[in-house]
Amino acid sequence: MSIEQTKTISTPKVYINGSVWPIEPNSFKYTLPGEVKVRSMSSGGGNVQIVAGVDASKLLGKVKFAVAATKQMIDRVKAVKALSNAGVGATCRAGDPPWAESWSNMFLANETEVMLEAEGKIELEFDGEYTSVM
Repeated sequence: MSIEQTKTISTPKVYINGSVWPIEPNSFKYTLPGEVKVRSMSSGGGNVQIVAGVDASKLLGKVKFAVAATKQMIDRVKAVKALSNAGVGATCRAGDPPWAESWSNMFLANETEVMLEAEGKIELEFDGEYTSVM
């Protein structure tokens, strides 16, 4: 295997609606959508049958990261939040070659707090449609 295949991904470039957003190092994480509920059903005499079903409520793509509480980032966050509140989703992409992922119709879902201090940050949580670009 190559180094590209085995190195830890820690510095992704993040794009929101096509613009690069500088993020706090080590703050980016995402959730692969989908959760399967697996159960054992008795068919009598000690025999069981396994059944599985997809929980459709867990099919959302989730992206989380933090940005610095600068004027530039506060303005960007406010603009995306206004779009989300108006029902307009954003596109999100992240990449650190050879790895890349993308999401569409993403909404800034959390109640967004801006921490105004020397190391102030804004923690962002987007929910929407996951699309892999592998």
